[in-house]
Amino acid sequence: MRTELLALEDSRQKYGTGPFVTVDAVVTVGDRLLLVQRGRAPGKDLWALPGGFLDVSQRLLDAAIRELHEETQLACSDTELRAALRGVAVFDHPQRSQRGRTITHAHYFALPATSLSLPQVEGADDAQAARWVALSELPGMLSQLFDDHFQVIDHFLSIA
Repeated sequence: MRTELLALEDSRQKYGTGPFVTVDAVVTVGDRLLLVQRGRAPGKDLWALPGGFLDVSQRLLDAAIRELHEETQLACSDTELRAALRGVAVFDHPQRSQRGRTITHAHYFALPATSLSLPQVEGADDAQAARWVALSELPGMLSQLFDDHFQVIDHFLSIA
């Protein structure tokens, strides 16, 4: 917990308390959801949606695709992801993130289940792992998910 607190304090000193604009990617193939395991605080070792901060010169969808590729090495082209986009929603609760006022734009991608295997993924950048999780496992993972990511997932997939 001390590491988490120090990381939050360091972030607040460097960047302030927001508002920050972030993007997240909700990616499914059939009954599987793509999650990453966070590699550093805040939320080290927790499972999360692939995502991150918007670059100054990027559009939101481009940022979501960039973060998705950076964190998961997902074996899908940008064109395939754009074709799989099914929805976008804004999550703006003032206390949704420990880092401060963080407004995220979540993008839902439903990739077609065209083969017997899932697209290959691996944790990269600031994600220590990436994996496909069965949707049926998600309710039992509530305490293992970062910030409000269960609510973001539930918005698109109606898990609860």
